[in-house]
Amino acid sequence: MPRPMSASGFWPPLRALPAFLLFLGTFVNYVTRVNINIAIISMTNNASSLCANRSSSDSVIDSNGHQIFCWTENQKSLAKGAFYYGYIFLQIPGGRLSELLGTRLVLGTSTAVSTILTLLTPILAKWNVWILIVNRVIMGLVQGVLFPSINPMMIRWTSEDEHARFAALASMGGTFGTIFIYPVCGMILSAYDWQAVFYISGVVIALWVVAWFYLITDDPSQHRWITEEELRHIRHNRILSDVETRQKLPLCQILTNIPVIAIAFCSFSNDWGLYLLLTEGPNFMSNVLGKDIATIGFLSSLPYIGRFLMSQASSALVDHYVARPLIVSKLTIRRICFGLMTLSPALGLAIMGFITTDWGLCIAVMTLAFTLNGFNMPAYMNVVDVAPSFSGTVNGIVNGFGAGTGFVVPLITAAFTSENPSNPLGWRYVFLLATVIYGFAFCFYLFAGSAEPQRFNYIHAGPLAHNSDDLEGDGNENEIGNLIGGD
Repeated sequence: MPRPMSASGFWPPLRALPAFLLFLGTFVNYVTRVNINIAIISMTNNASSLCANRSSSDSVIDSNGHQIFCWTENQKSLAKGAFYYGYIFLQIPGGRLSELLGTRLVLGTSTAVSTILTLLTPILAKWNVWILIVNRVIMGLVQGVLFPSINPMMIRWTSEDEHARFAALASMGGTFGTIFIYPVCGMILSAYDWQAVFYISGVVIALWVVAWFYLITDDPSQHRWITEEELRHIRHNRILSDVETRQKLPLCQILTNIPVIAIAFCSFSNDWGLYLLLTEGPNFMSNVLGKDIATIGFLSSLPYIGRFLMSQASSALVDHYVARPLIVSKLTIRRICFGLMTLSPALGLAIMGFITTDWGLCIAVMTLAFTLNGFNMPAYMNVVDVAPSFSGTVNGIVNGFGAGTGFVVPLITAAFTSENPSNPLGWRYVFLLATVIYGFAFCFYLFAGSAEPQRFNYIHAGPLAHNSDDLEGDGNENEIGNLIGGD
């Protein structure tokens, strides 16, 4: 095995393994999450004419022999948003369980259940739309542990100046999954029945579950392929010891902490815009821009391609400056990242509502706006700044606060556009609402954000508690780092 490099260089092979498998894990989970957003176009294709004088519980067979459902616009919105009704509930428990039991078990079990639910989707859709909606709620419930489970593995396997790159690779598998699933689903739906989307997705995610349980351990010391040199490097440079993850959870202090609330507001605004793009983007392109399903699949992937590439580049850049705090403070770095994450899509969405007559310009603005949104990965490392001892739990709180937008956005969009989905005016109001939410969140973070470990990290930390009075907001990050240093 190649000699492990220092933290300032590229990762050695084994330290990249958990990041890469987490990347694939968020990828396959996102495939199962978003495939219904484009599949539902085929599931209800030409329903308005085929289902004349039929109830919403009926289905018909079209000229190609495909089953078409007579669902109402509200039922379709519920089917797309139902995932997020369940998604919010296991965010905090998922983060805490990952801190205590390990990411391997928590995420692996969650994804195995998602595999079964994905394979059952065509059967349940044919049975009843409400049974399908329940299936999507349960899928959202079990996938709620996905992003909160990443940080506990990250802080065990990497040093602080590798965090942003690790998180960017691991978390942005979701973005890559979106890049992949829209054009691929478009091709599958052009060639096969809509059921093929769910069966193929189920097989892909099952393969990941097998690889995950075979190749991953929660701690590098447990891995059979780790070298002594790399293990020493990880233990010397990581910021958290195993003992600290066993502290009693100070949930009330976390929930009322102003810097945590500031991050949560930014997460809420970011998720609002992303779910608007994710769940309603194909609908907007079909009804307003007048594109066919194959073209929609390709166009929908463009913002995510840019976002994925920007997340990798921005994370490497931020890691470089985090390792050199004398050049620019960590708080300044986080403010810049949150600003680009929120204000770019805010401006882009505002412009999009007024240029719908030029579909090429509209897609270009959308792509640029959400490319710059790729600064979200180094921005969200602020969770580890303020909560190194409870990064999984706090990530669950932050992600859960934003996840609620997943079921609100389709309902809000339907309220503005259901009477005439082809009318750009309704979509303009939808986009401007997102702009306002983005702007408020960034203004709040600008004044309330912090890059210092907060006092709740040390309330139940034994000897560390004696030093906690000076920990919050004192600006001495090197001293704090020594207090919470690795093994």
